[in-house]
Parts: sequence; C-alpha cells; structure tokens
Amino acid sequence: MRYIPVVLLLVFAIFPHYVFADNGDQFADRLIPSKFMANTDGVIQVYPQTFGNAVDNLVATSSDSSILQIIGTEKDPIHNSFNVKTRSLSAGQVTIDVAAPGFSSLAMPVTVYPNSASPTNLLIKATPATFMTSQSNVGYVSVETTNPDGIPTPVPVDTTVKLSVSDDNIVNLADSLVIKQGSYYATEKFNLVKPGTATIYASSSSMQLVSTQITYNNANTQSTIQAYVFPQVINSNKDAVGYVIVQLLAGATPTIAKDDIPISVRVVNTTSTAAVNTSGPNPLVQVNEALTIKKGSYWGYVPVEFTAGSSGTFSVLISAKGYTVSTSSASQFTTNAQNALRDVKTPRLNILPIMTTGKQELIGVLQLTDPVNNNPILAKSNLDFRIDSSDPYTVSVPDVQMSAGSQAALVFAQVGSIVSPVTLNVVSDVPQAVTPILSSLPSTTSTVVADSLIPMVLTHTTFPLAIYMTKNGALDSFTSDSSALISPQDSISSGQMTITKVDPIHVAEETLLKDGSQTMTITTASYSSSFTVTGASIKPSSFAFDYPAQIFSNSKNLISVVLLDDKQLPMLTDHDITIHLVSSNPNVMVVPDSVQIPKGSYYVTFDGDSKASGTAEISALSGEIPLSKFDISVTSLSPIITIDAPDRADNNVPVTATITATYNQLPLPGLDVNWKVTGATTKNMDATTNQYGKATISLITNDPSAVNIESDVGGGPYQVVTATKQVTINSPLGPTSSIVSTGATQPTGLTILGLSPLLFVIPGGGAAAFVILKKKNMLDGITEKIDISGKISEIKDRVSDLRQR
Repeated sequence: MRYIPVVLLLVFAIFPHYVFADNGDQFADRLIPSKFMANTDGVIQVYPQTFGNAVDNLVATSSDSSILQIIGTEKDPIHNSFNVKTRSLSAGQVTIDVAAPGFSSLAMPVTVYPNSASPTNLLIKATPATFMTSQSNVGYVSVETTNPDGIPTPVPVDTTVKLSVSDDNIVNLADSLVIKQGSYYATEKFNLVKPGTATIYASSSSMQLVSTQITYNNANTQSTIQAYVFPQVINSNKDAVGYVIVQLLAGATPTIAKDDIPISVRVVNTTSTAAVNTSGPNPLVQVNEALTIKKGSYWGYVPVEFTAGSSGTFSVLISAKGYTVSTSSASQFTTNAQNALRDVKTPRLNILPIMTTGKQELIGVLQLTDPVNNNPILAKSNLDFRIDSSDPYTVSVPDVQMSAGSQAALVFAQVGSIVSPVTLNVVSDVPQAVTPILSSLPSTTSTVVADSLIPMVLTHTTFPLAIYMTKNGALDSFTSDSSALISPQDSISSGQMTITKVDPIHVAEETLLKDGSQTMTITTASYSSSFTVTGASIKPSSFAFDYPAQIFSNSKNLISVVLLDDKQLPMLTDHDITIHLVSSNPNVMVVPDSVQIPKGSYYVTFDGDSKASGTAEISALSGEIPLSKFDISVTSLSPIITIDAPDRADNNVPVTATITATYNQLPLPGLDVNWKVTGATTKNMDATTNQYGKATISLITNDPSAVNIESDVGGGPYQVVTATKQVTINSPLGPTSSIVSTGATQPTGLTILGLSPLLFVIPGGGAAAFVILKKKNMLDGITEKIDISGKISEIKDRVSDLRQR
C-alpha cells in the first residue's frame, strides 16, 4: 500500500489544471463613432480590459431614453467585444450603465451633440420695416430655419409656420406660410392698413417664437401754428404798432410749409364788454394786412395798429384750416395812454426759434424799455442798433433801424445752413446777451436700397434680394424705370437688372458666393448705396479618428472617422467625401486605400489589420480638408510555451511530445504550431493547439544518441515563441537530460530508464488508480500525456532483465 501515494501524485501531475478569470474583471468602452449626434444611430463597444477574457450576457440601460435610446446588444466576435446599439434622439447628456457576469459594472457618461442638419430655430425679418402713408403700403415678411449654431438649415419636410400680428388694424397678414422641403425660408406679403406700430410673430412646432416690428408713419403729421406778440406792453399815448408773429411747428421745432398757409387774426379787448372788431370805422385796434406763412417758409407776421388813447388788454386769436393753433397768456397786448418818454434807452431783443435755412429769416423783435421799471419808451429819433454775433456764419444780424416815435422794430438775420452754438449780443449801455434756439432743416434724402429679405443666407444658394427707393428712411417709389448693377461680382452672382417704376419693391433671386458679412454696392443712373448680406454655411474642418487604446498584432481593429466643423462638432456632409488612407508601415498596420463618408452621414468605419508589433503613421487625405494623421502602436503578447516529453527513450521506439500554450494561466487554443524534429521519424502531429492549448507530435526514434524537438508556437495577437526539448537515447542506466524552452523551462527530475518513477506502482495500487481514472473519465487525459500501456510493458521487460543479472 506504500505505493498508493505515488499513484495519487501521478494523477495530479498528469491531469490538466485549468485557471478561470476572476469575477472582478473591468470593462473598457468606446463610442462608434467617437461623437454621437442627435437623430443618428451609433454603437457603444464594450470589451474586457484583460486580454483573453470574453463578455457574455451583457445588459445596458440609459438614464434618459429621450436623449439616447438602447435599441439592442450583440456580440462582435471579430473585434472581441459586445456592441450596444444606440439611437440618439436629441442633444444632451446621459449615463449608460452596463453589467455582465464576471465583470464589475460600468457607468459611462455620454454626450449627444446637436444634429447640424436639423432645423431647431426660426429667424424673422420684415422688409422694409418703416413705411409712410404717402407711399406704398405693401411689404414682405420672411421666416427661415437654422440649426443650433445659427446656420441656415433646410427642412426635411414641408414645414408650416404660424404667423400672427399684435394689431391687425395696422397690419393685414396671412395666418401662416410654408417652408418647402429642402428649402430653409419662405416669404409672405403683408399690407398696412393704418398708421401705427405693430409686431409680427412667427412660430412652429418645437421652435421658439420670434418677432419683428413694423412702423407705419403718417406722412401728414398734424402741424401746429404758434403765435407770438411783441411788444407785449405798448404805450398808446399816440398811435402805436405791435406785431403778431406766427411760426409753423412740428412738435417744438419749426418746419417748412409745403403750401401757403393763410391765417385768420382777431384781436379782442378782454377788459371791455363792448365787442372789438378788426374792421369798421375808427376801431381801437386794426389788422390791415393778411397774415400768411408762405410756401417754403416757416414764419409770418402782421402789424397790429392801436388807436391813440386806447387802453386795455387785447387777446390775439388766430386760426388756420387744417392746423392746430397754440396760444398762451403771452399772446396778449396790454396798452396804456400815459405820457411816454422819448429817449434812446436800453434796447431789448425778444428772440424767436430759428431754423438754419441758409436764408434771411425773421428772428425776433427789438424794443426800447426803461431799465428801471421796464416801461416802454418811444424812440427819440431814427435809431440804428447793433447786434453782434459770436458766429456770423450761423447767424449774422445787420443793424436794426427804428423810426422816431416807434417803440419796436422787427429783427431779420442772415442764417447759415448748419446748426452751431451762437450768442447774440445787443450793444448798448446795458448789454444784453441772447442765445437763440436753432434747428436744422429736416433732411429729405432719397436713395436706392438693396436688402436681403432673409436675415441669414446659406452660402452658394439663391436668396431673395429686395431693391427699393427710400425717402427720409421710409419706403418710396421709383420715378422711372431703372437699370441696377450689384458689385463686386466675386461676392454675389448677379448681372445687370431692370427695375420698373410700377414695382415699389423689386425682388431678385441672387446667389451669395462667400461666407461672412459681405459688403456690396448697388448702382443706378441716379443713386448708389452700399448694403451688407451675411452668409453662413457648415464647412468641414477636420477629421477625428478613433481606434482601440490597445492594438494587438494579427487582429482586426475597428477604426472610426468623424467629420468635424470649425467648432470641432460633428457635422453631416451634403455630398460624398472620399478619404484616401496611407500607412507608413504596412508590415505593422494595413488600412484600406480609401473610405467614403456618404452624403447625409458624418462618419465612416473601417477595419485596420494589425500585422506585427511596432508603430505606423496613418495619413488621411481629402481635397477639401487639411491633411490628418495619427500614430498607431501595435503590441504582440508573449505566450508561455512548455514541451512535455520523456527525458530519455530507447532507439526505434515510439515517443510522444506535447506542447502547452498559456497566457495569464489560461489555455490558448488555435495557435499555429510548427514542429522541427531531428533524430526521429514523425508519425503524426497537430498543426494548431486544441481547446486546452495543447498540440501533440508522435515520433519513432531513429538516432542512437538523441532526438531534438523544436516547436514554434504563435498566431493572432501572440508572438511566435520557440520551445525545444532533447530526448536522450538510452544507454544502460544513462544520465538524464532536461527540457530547454525559449518560452519557459521544464524542471528536471529523477527518471528510471527515461521514465518517471511515478509509473512504478504496485499492481494493486496501479489497478486502483486506473479504476479511479476510468470512472472519472480522466484516463483519456492521462493517455494524452504518455503511452501508459507501452511504458508498463517496457518497465516489466527491464525489471526482468535486471533480475537475471
């Protein structure tokens, strides 16, 4: 029974020993393509960090299926990964959780970028935005669609845009317009009904409301006639004269009369119950001239004569058809019949608002007053008064003449054409400085205008260009048919065009040739003006390559190429893009000659075939995108190779050798095995390792000294490793030899006649061992190791021979 332990040692030594992966392996992951875009499909590639392990029964979930949806999982044996198929529905960020038996779970953040080809926003524009009631009341409103970056983006289907207006009493507009499939804008006419300001709104499903404002001005703005009286206090000891002066105002500013404006004047004695007329025999007050503001002027005046001895307060009442009249308590004369002083006392200037017309204008009234009590004084003789100007180019006043016995005189001045600060100094013993209020003539400018109907133009596409006349900034009309030319031609594809006067707004279809803000000029026979059109387009800027972090030799590796814009965001291409690929070292990595990103997509994938360890530079060339290149490093794994064969054998007898290939204590099936043998004849051999990582060769020894066995083992990601074994041919009781392997060494041990002493067993113990092995189906494994029956027969013969000696 003392041999039974030897049998047990034999069982454990010969029976195969397997090591399985730990339950805590880690996941690695990649996005295919490397950047996900909304409304596209993608793949999350999940694979084990430990090479040689496999992923099975993987489960994946999304934290927000409204952004990124999991649509399935599948195993990818070619790339030793598990693919999670996804569908991106909208831009945003989600977390993808994955788990599988034998692996630690993984939570990976994923960003979904906006789809550059999806319209998400609206822009609106009204052309023109300002109108006058005296001109055309028809304009255009345009709505266009853009992507999240503000780039004009065509709609994939007919898209209805709802229109509304804040006040339909001002603007008459259709309630909707349709942007046709493949286009990015639509226009609609509107009509103006009455003066005012209104806002037009546009909205569409899932797009934010936008608006624009329209102003419809009344060309016939109600003007006001302002009345002034000077001097307000009159000495009527003798017949006296005062003045009623009127000015035509727009707001508080003088404005030019387009036609003669006749004005009715009545002077009423407010201190008497008796009616006072401006006509009839011996009236107290007489207005003997007509008061008119002449066409092209802004003022008028009329003398008012007071009869000597009249005393009281007289209100001035004026009226003009079609105009409002502004009067105040200052529009009154107060008279008294006291004895008047005749002197050359202090002159005082009553100034009026002045318009810089470049002509001679009435600017005020000069009157004599007593500096002590401000009572009126009559001129002792014919007098001349000087009024100096700080800026004669703005206002220049000639000497003012006042007749003897008068107490007031009108002041006229030569006025410049521009507004500039000026001070008027009345020269006297008591000087007076007066600063007048100046205003300029309202500008009346007409010009030709060219303006895009849409706010942003998609470069290299046609767009509507509106051409019209404006007067003082509001829409006007062409007075005759005109020819117009737009330049420069390298910015816009446009020829000479004819504009008819019956068309208040001429709309031409033009093509913008450049991105960015383009300044151009429109020229007609009478006018020329500049305008700006802003163009934008999505241009591919670069490629983004993505490949596995670790690449092993003799494997297929999925590589993705993503098209990026100048913001490094993924973008869809509107045409096929061919990418030519070149590997600097095909012995390390082989890539296709070319790949193509198809129209409507933004990426392409291809397999790179790794050959051997080393580094290769991959260059990507495309005519419209700058050269891109990246380095790929390929690694080869080194397997552990051992040869199991007897140390000694007799000549002309069968010998079996078995190699075992492992990595990380796991068997490596499918490796190529190349046997080289000297000193023996090969009966049969395995060319690849089996599922246990083993390959066997059967030999017949035919060399009297030794048999040399060499095995080159490798393939796939595993580099070729050479293992050797020498079997010494027996001479009686010869010494043993050892295994030599470049991949691993096999320890030597005591042998008897070339066999392990483990095989020397008591028949009873041996029988027990074989019964155990047979019941556990292990005998096949053992017989793979050595030829048991042949060795036992050989042992018996040698024991018998020893006994005879």
